[in-house]
Amino acid sequence: MAQWKSAVPSREEQRDLKRSVIMREAAAAFRRFGFHNVSLDEVAKSLQISKPTLYTYFPTKQQLLFACHSLALDLGDASIDYASREGRTGLDRVVKMLDHYVRQLTGDMGEMTVLTDLHALTPEDRETIRKRRDGFDRVLRAWVREGMADGSIHKGDPTLTVMVFMGAVNWLHAWFSHGGPRGGDEIAEHFSRIFGRGIAADRSGRSPRGAPAGKPRRSTRAAAGAAAAGAKTARLKRVK
Repeated sequence: MAQWKSAVPSREEQRDLKRSVIMREAAAAFRRFGFHNVSLDEVAKSLQISKPTLYTYFPTKQQLLFACHSLALDLGDASIDYASREGRTGLDRVVKMLDHYVRQLTGDMGEMTVLTDLHALTPEDRETIRKRRDGFDRVLRAWVREGMADGSIHKGDPTLTVMVFMGAVNWLHAWFSHGGPRGGDEIAEHFSRIFGRGIAADRSGRSPRGAPAGKPRRSTRAAAGAAAAGAKTARLKRVK
């Protein structure tokens, strides 16, 4: 029989909650000041808890950083699962994944994530995160290639496309602030709209400059000359 009708969190739930609070506080400090400029003593002091208490959850700063990186990848995996279910084309999957991921990173869970300072991890943890990131990249590159094949994404280098994607996402925490002038939903919509338009294939048959594909554009001077000649002819007809 559940005590207190489950109204009071269990010990395990309380521990998870406290662990999340530590991660949120540390992640914010890491992003603001840099991993090497923040100590666990400072994190404990900020939370008004003792150092031994904090050490029961994270014995080392590297373990705390690893937890923040792992959570960021967990959110990324959840976004990939979502896009896999909901997407219909390569472009659709990439855009839905980006939109979902940015919403996650700018939401409550995202406050506990870190996307930088990978070099500060232990060699073993760094390799674990690197392998997970590589798997993440492989899925995105496969979707980009799929989009090129189904005609939804213009031809190009899938690796460079994913690098642009990840570069924008990894830089997000450098300028985004919870409670700032722009919310996560607005940022996610803006990200996905700009990125989606940038890689989408042009179905109109026109070049990026707006000229028909395969047909050279007349120069501005030639176009202006033709317009002037047409206007002169029209005036002569009116005089006659």
